Amino acid sequence: MTHMRRTKCLFVSFCTIVVVRRKTTSSNRCSPAAVCPFGMTYADIGKGFIDQYYAIFGTNRAQCQGIYRETSVMTWSGENLAGVANIMTKFASLPFNQARFNPTEVVYQPINQAGILVVANGECVLEGESHTLAFNDVFHLALDATGQWYVANQVFRILGGGSH
Repeated sequence: MTHMRRTKCLFVSFCTIVVVRRKTTSSNRCSPAAVCPFGMTYADIGKGFIDQYYAIFGTNRAQCQGIYRETSVMTWSGENLAGVANIMTKFASLPFNQARFNPTEVVYQPINQAGILVVANGECVLEGESHTLAFNDVFHLALDATGQWYVANQVFRILGGGSH
């Protein structure tokens, strides 16, 4: 059975999209290029997430709070964090307020139970710096009980100097 439902996108305060939801069974799970049960490909959802995440993280990290849940787990450069409050406290303690992220290689894979694995590699420039830093960021996107995508797991690491 298919029905239209208006739902908010990844960052609750930024946009609203219409998503087609279908009941998922083992016979209609999606391949990475197929249209997933939500009317978009996994790559569409992953790309939309990455575009929004880095634009907002780079300019106003506090607005990222809506994409994490109390069950979210993050490893930030080797430091393990669990829950929204701990993740947001870490973000607030970072020694920069703004950064420009340029993900140069992003890979998306579907995970059982309608999740998405997103791996981003790229370069970032921190506020007040002229040189780039290489980074790696891994996200496990999942659906909550209301059908909203959120970050269930994230692993972020600065790898060192970039190309500039």
